[in-house]
Amino acid sequence: MFILYLDDGTYKVIDTGMGSTTNLNGLSSPALADLNGDYIVDRIYAGDLHGNLWAFDLDSANPMSWHVDYAGDPFFQACINDDCSDPAKYQPITTKPVVSRHPYKTDSSTAPNVMVYFGTGQYLAVGDESKTDLQAFYAVWDTNATNPVTSSNGKFKKSNLVQQSFNADFTITSNSINYGTALGEHFGWYVNLEVGGGGAGNLLFGGRSVITPVLLGDIVFFIVTVPDSGPCAVSSTKSYLATLSTYDGTQVSGFNVYASGSPALQLLSQEAVGLGTIGNKIVTTNSDGSISDNDVQTLPPKPAGRSSWSIFR
Repeated sequence: MFILYLDDGTYKVIDTGMGSTTNLNGLSSPALADLNGDYIVDRIYAGDLHGNLWAFDLDSANPMSWHVDYAGDPFFQACINDDCSDPAKYQPITTKPVVSRHPYKTDSSTAPNVMVYFGTGQYLAVGDESKTDLQAFYAVWDTNATNPVTSSNGKFKKSNLVQQSFNADFTITSNSINYGTALGEHFGWYVNLEVGGGGAGNLLFGGRSVITPVLLGDIVFFIVTVPDSGPCAVSSTKSYLATLSTYDGTQVSGFNVYASGSPALQLLSQEAVGLGTIGNKIVTTNSDGSISDNDVQTLPPKPAGRSSWSIFR
């Protein structure tokens, strides 16, 4: 992680120690969090090509004390299943995470109580378009504490999250979540980027999340990109817009993106290369240079207080 001082051009480096010339790695763009409202960054989140999600602690007034939290370990690693010993199972994180306060957890024992939302997949180099490894979208709870479930610092397992699944009709399951750090409780949720459990007819086969997601109130939006056979063959590359509850990854009740109604997943008319919001509109920038916007209807009330951060030091 490079932190550049704009006043004099000097910089500080916080090294994760993960990667080498023979085991290449790299960080995603970072998400910055001001935890106490003083307009100074306290915490930074970033993912890497090995599926690691890192928390950088900048809480100290002394930059020499800034460090990788969780005793220098990632606090989560995204893999196809619980076994992350095989690099072939890594799910690379190539986009900036987005962060918000946990909607209910405020106890100091699990501070900072930040929810981190991110997708996995890679679409950077020639050959990436043909990769079909299973990818996912995650929402994980940063408790900044030793994990009682694994008796280790950070790096809880995928099985410590609640799984939701996209159904064949583009709705999503509604498995219940119970946030907590005890055995059997959950550190967040995830959904695999596949429809109907994968297999034949899986319209998301080869899909990946390579566009920064967006939070709006208690809804998270993200794009699933399903590439065509070539890096420039955009005409058949498909984009799907997912619309889920930030709390548990379920379908948002009484909510539509389009006037005709939308389930949890919606096929867009063009390949999206960017995602954002303007007021209560969801805006996508498209591969042909055009911009599409759609009204967000019957939006649930936005929670009080800061829901996300974009503060630069």
